Amino acid sequence: MMIARLRAAPRGQNMVLLSLTMLFLALMVTMTIGLGLRIRQKHELQNLADAAAYSNAVLTARTFNNMAAINRLEVSYWVAQSADQSLISWTGYARGLANAPSKAANSLRGTACVTRLPLATRSQVRTQLGQLSTDIRDYVRDELITPGWRDMDRAAGIESWGIQQRIVALRSELQDQRGEFYRQVRTQQLTQQIIAESQQDDVSVVLPPGPVNQPTGAAAVSMREVDCDFSTGVDESITGFDTPAGSGLCLRSTWSRNMYMAAMGSRGHPFLVSRPDQPTKIVGDVSRIVARGSRLSLQIGGKGGSAYWATSENHGVSSSAARAWGDDHGSITLTAAGCTWTEQVGAHVMSTDYTDTSDEHVWYPLLGATETKEEKYHTMGKCEPFCPSVWVRTVGFQPDESAANVWGQPKAVVAIQRDLTMKKFPWELHFSFPFSATGPASEWDGRGQKLHTRAGNGTSIARQAAVATGIAYYHRREHWDEFPNLLNPFWRATLVPIDIDDAPTDMGRALPGNEYRWQRDAYQALRQAGFEGLH
Repeated sequence: MMIARLRAAPRGQNMVLLSLTMLFLALMVTMTIGLGLRIRQKHELQNLADAAAYSNAVLTARTFNNMAAINRLEVSYWVAQSADQSLISWTGYARGLANAPSKAANSLRGTACVTRLPLATRSQVRTQLGQLSTDIRDYVRDELITPGWRDMDRAAGIESWGIQQRIVALRSELQDQRGEFYRQVRTQQLTQQIIAESQQDDVSVVLPPGPVNQPTGAAAVSMREVDCDFSTGVDESITGFDTPAGSGLCLRSTWSRNMYMAAMGSRGHPFLVSRPDQPTKIVGDVSRIVARGSRLSLQIGGKGGSAYWATSENHGVSSSAARAWGDDHGSITLTAAGCTWTEQVGAHVMSTDYTDTSDEHVWYPLLGATETKEEKYHTMGKCEPFCPSVWVRTVGFQPDESAANVWGQPKAVVAIQRDLTMKKFPWELHFSFPFSATGPASEWDGRGQKLHTRAGNGTSIARQAAVATGIAYYHRREHWDEFPNLLNPFWRATLVPIDIDDAPTDMGRALPGNEYRWQRDAYQALRQAGFEGLH
C-alpha cells in the first residue's frame, strides 16, 4: 500500500516519505545494535565480576589453607617441645632414682624393724646399708654429676627454647601473610588485576581503594568478613584467652585454646603421655650396687609421667599459656633382712617465660643439703609482644556459631562498573529533528545513558554495575559437622548470592551513594518478589 501511495503521490512527497522511511529504518537498526551491545556489555561485566569474586574466594581459601599448614607445623613443634620436656623430666627422674637407694638405706637403718633384729644380723644389715649409701653417692657423683649434669641440663633447656623460637618465626610468617592478605582485600588488588588483564579500559571498581585502614564499598564488606573484631571482646585476664566479638582471622583469640587442644591431642607417643619405661642403665647400675649386700634387695615401683601445658604440676585442670611441664613419678622399695623402706621418686621440669625466673628442674629424693635442688635454664624466650609467651600467640580462625551467618565463613564481594561515556560508537546517535517549521524539534538520544521515560525522569544509567560474591568455605569429606578452623587445610571456594548470610544490606554497602540507587532498588524489589534469578 505504501508503494501504491508513493506511485500515486507527487514526486516531492515521495521523496519525503522515502527519506522518513529510511531514517526510521536507520534508527531501528542503531537501536537494535545499541541494545545488543548494552546486553553484551552487561553480560561481559557480570562474567568479569564473577571471575573476580571467585578468584578472591580462591585467594582467601588458599591463604587459609597455607595458614592451616603452618599452624599444623607449629603444633608439631609444640609436640617436639613436649618431647623435650619429657626427656628433661625423665633424666631428672633417673637422677632421683639413682639417689633413692642411698636415701632409703639411711632411713631404713633407723627403723624399729632393724632395731629389733638380732644383734649380729642388725650389725651386718646396718653395715651393708651404710656401705650402700656410700656406694650410691659415689656412683651419682662419678656417673652423673661429674660428666657435666648441669651443662647437659642447660643444653636441653636451650634446645627447648630453640624449638619455641622456631614457633615464634612461624608466627611471624603467619602475621606477615595475614598483613599481606588484608592489604590485598583492602585495596582490591586482585580485582583490579583481573580488570587490567581484561583490557577493558572503561571498567573499574565501583569505589577506588580508600585509606589502608578505611576500606570502602565491596572491600569494606570483604574486610569485615575476614577480620575478627576485639572491640567488645572479653579480656584475657578474665578467661585466660582473649575472646573476639566477631568471626574471622584473629591473632589474639580463643584460637590459642584450639591450638592447645590440638597439641595435647597430637602427643600420640606413649613416652609423651604415659611414660611406662624405666631408665634401663640407672636401674641396672643401682640394682647391682644393692646386690652387693647379701641381705639387701631392691624393688622398683610403678612409673608414670607425661608432658603438658597447665597452670600447675600433675596436669592442673586449667590450661596455661605461661607454663610447659613434664613430670615423672615412681618409687623404690629397699628390703634388708625382712625390713622394708619405700622411697618416693619423682621429677618435674617447668619452663616459663624468659622474664619469669620460676622455671625449674626438680628431682627427688635429694642426697643431703649439698645437692642443688633445681637448674634454672628452662625458659621460653621473651614475652614480647604478648605476655606470657610460652604458648606462642598464633593466627587462627574464629568461627561464628550461627548458621544464619554461614558459621562465619568469609564472603568475598566484588562490585565493578562500566562507564558508558568513555567509548563512542557510530550508532549511538544523538540529534534534534524538527518535523515542522514552527513546532519544537524532537530529540533522538540513542546513547543509552539516560532514561527518557516519564518514570525514568532522566535518571542516569551511564554506569553499568555488576556485583558478584564468592565464599571461602570449609569442608572435610564426610565431616560436614566440623566447624571451620585453621588446623586443617580443607578450605574451598565457590560463588554464592550476596545475601547467603542473611545480610541483604551488603548490596547497599557494595553499591553506595545515590548514583546506584536505582540498581539497589531494583535488586531489593526482585528479592522481595522472590525472583530466583538472584540466587
